[in-house]
Amino acid sequence: PKLRLQFERSSGGHHAIAPDHDAYVVVGYGLDSRLAPPAFRGVIAGQANAQVLASLLSETLMATVLRKLRAVTERPVFAIAAPHPLAREDGLWARLKSRGLDGDAAALFVSACDTFAAGHGARFLPQPTTTLGHSAIVTDGRFATGSRFAVPGPKDDERHMNDAYGAENEGAISVVHVPLVVLG
Repeated sequence: PKLRLQFERSSGGHHAIAPDHDAYVVVGYGLDSRLAPPAFRGVIAGQANAQVLASLLSETLMATVLRKLRAVTERPVFAIAAPHPLAREDGLWARLKSRGLDGDAAALFVSACDTFAAGHGARFLPQPTTTLGHSAIVTDGRFATGSRFAVPGPKDDERHMNDAYGAENEGAISVVHVPLVVLG
């Protein structure tokens, strides 16, 4: 039920995955660097392991959507993670940045997502560098305001970015030279 509701909301009311598009782009569905703190702590300790993180990612709704897609089509599938969180002055993300390990953490996340996506017959597209903030694992705040899909709340919704963020991702998708019909 949770997946069905999320799919209907994010796909403009569609109730099923149509198997006849040129390619598919699946965004979010739990594929998120916010799942990575245990692995990011490993970066600080010098014990990073992308396989552990890929295993965590395999329990997301993204894994379910990719399995369902592969059951109905062999067309290209691209997976895009939810945007990295916005910059913070404290917490794990700030510690990684202050120790110069944010690039290592970002590389670990991309490696884990590559492994995860490949295991589901998809290709992972990392967050465009043009959307990053002062660190490789945070999103520039200008992409977090004015989203049509934002969840109402007291702060900017960090998981649903605005149209400018979408345009940056469209640019990244167009680099793969596959004619697309983007759902959701």
